[in-house]
Amino acid sequence: MRAQYHHGDLRIAAAEEAFLQVEQSGAESVSLRGVARGVGVSHAAVYRHFTNKRALLGEVARLGFVQLTTAVRRARERSPTPREGLIATARAYVRFALSHPGLYQVMFGPRLEGETDEPALISARRQAYAVVRDQLAAHNPDTADAQTIRVWALLHGFAELVQVDRLGIGGATGADRFIPELIGPILDADLP
Repeated sequence: MRAQYHHGDLRIAAAEEAFLQVEQSGAESVSLRGVARGVGVSHAAVYRHFTNKRALLGEVARLGFVQLTTAVRRARERSPTPREGLIATARAYVRFALSHPGLYQVMFGPRLEGETDEPALISARRQAYAVVRDQLAAHNPDTADAQTIRVWALLHGFAELVQVDRLGIGGATGADRFIPELIGPILDADLP
């Protein structure tokens, strides 16, 4: 059990505990009662901040998108050219998915459809998407939306296949090696 919650923001403490539980055991293992136990409060206290598991997982997904956005931004910022920036962004995206499989499933899985689309979650999703879009738009604004969807879908599918070892390429190291070839045609069309 984590250090018990005493003072401060129970919403944040509960979301962080759920985040840890997702990372350790997957979303299926998370319950509001288990989160309450983890932070040392009654389950009724957690229900004041999250009406159900779906709402709690929505906040976990938001935290995940914040982390993903940070990872892809850092990767882009360390790259000297637009082409290398998008390759680095793609690698960071796939590494994130492979390093956080439970969280990745919460972020993109069906559990969060509909009622959990809180403005903060929508904003966090859009910020992650914008990192890729802004790179493509800087070089070809006319095709940026379509190319962003292509890149995002390609990386998402690739990460999923690598996660379940359907490609036999050696996990994250193999994935890194294939990224330039996967997104090369998009880069060739839009980046110098």
